[in-house]
Amino acid sequence: EPVLYIHWLSLRNPHAKFSDRRPQLPGQSAPGLGVAREMVEVLGRVASRLGLRGVAYRPAYFHTAYPARHRFRFVEPERQGRFLALVRDLAPLPLLDASIALQEGRVRLGRSPYQWEADEMVYWLVPRPEDQQVVKQSLAECQFSVEPRA
Repeated sequence: EPVLYIHWLSLRNPHAKFSDRRPQLPGQSAPGLGVAREMVEVLGRVASRLGLRGVAYRPAYFHTAYPARHRFRFVEPERQGRFLALVRDLAPLPLLDASIALQEGRVRLGRSPYQWEADEMVYWLVPRPEDQQVVKQSLAECQFSVEPRA
């Protein structure tokens, strides 16, 4: 379906410095502005005005998908289930630690190393039915763990 696809969007302040309040996340060269929620609203309005069905992007990191999880869904239901399992199983960790563990290859899916899957997520302007059975099955089958740092 036709969507507004965001290939790259940088919401950062290149003059700011990282701090304890705004630590450096994987892939960041400057602290974020904290306006992602507002940008989703703006992009949703743009998509609506253009007669599109939604807004899509491919999150390169866990920490770029995590805050979008309330509006965006992975296109593939199996992938959505794995993502929900990852959110569930990494919940005890701060977002920074979870994202670093993924980047360092310390996250396991079952007994196998797990690498972040940068797949398309979509914010549908009109909610669509989702194959909840497949999402729930994938969620139930996936168990993530984090290896300690060496």
